[in-house]
Amino acid sequence: MYYSVFNRNVTFKFLPDLLNMKYIFLVVLLVFTLPTLGQSKPHSFSVGIRMGTSLSSFVGAKSPFAKMDYQPDTKAGFMAGVLVEYTITRHFAVQTGINYEEKGVNVNAKRTIRNEYSMYESQFIREVDNDYFSLPVLFRWQSTGKLYWSAGAGGFLALLQKSRIYGMQYEWRKNFNPSPNTIGGYLHSPSGSHSTFRDDGKYRTHKLDYGLVLGTGIHYGITSHIKLSLDTQLQLGLRKIDSQYNNDRQVSVLGIAGYETFSYDYYNLSSKAKNVNLLINMGLSWRVK
Repeated sequence: MYYSVFNRNVTFKFLPDLLNMKYIFLVVLLVFTLPTLGQSKPHSFSVGIRMGTSLSSFVGAKSPFAKMDYQPDTKAGFMAGVLVEYTITRHFAVQTGINYEEKGVNVNAKRTIRNEYSMYESQFIREVDNDYFSLPVLFRWQSTGKLYWSAGAGGFLALLQKSRIYGMQYEWRKNFNPSPNTIGGYLHSPSGSHSTFRDDGKYRTHKLDYGLVLGTGIHYGITSHIKLSLDTQLQLGLRKIDSQYNNDRQVSVLGIAGYETFSYDYYNLSSKAKNVNLLINMGLSWRVK
């Protein structure tokens, strides 16, 4: 049975984050406004849509309280959004937009220890599904021609929309005691424990994430006003995922089955873990000016 010992008294600590987000939006607007000062006509201005997949994980996912070794697995999700691109010169452009991105991590670790007298098995599963509205800003260099490529760097802001956490813990042991009264000379005495939980993780996850973006793409001009693109973006989060704890400590709580140990981390993952996300998408854009 899973006992939740986390504090659910949700406060409005994320309001300063939202206020900071307002000022960053103003900075983004300035990025598009300043290049137009002193110009009667910009080189080009395009809008478009994009859709693709999101391959995500956590950097530093292992909790310092973990009882077994595990490595985070890549979680495949969905992304879709709208984009805005302002071309300042033939080779330089600024691209932004709003995406809906599914992020998170999957961890599935299993360990078996066996010797002549016993066999021990344990399994650890965590599935973290965190969905965000993301605002990337990418400063790009691009080649020219009907078929051309681009590369760039920038940053992103992401606002948490949903958080769903699933966990499973399994431990099982079987002892082999030599006995002449049993078939094969062994007496089996298995014992173990099993627990699962599902939780809404929004109260445990930072509402605002931010980080760096690296991107590249291949673009094809279908007409003089319509462009087809294949883009990849690597997003590196700079903010730790856990908004409540910081791998502070472990405590033992007296429950129905005796003393149980609880870790002040992110669902038995590290509180200091950060998002990493690879976006692969197809886009279609129209030059409107």
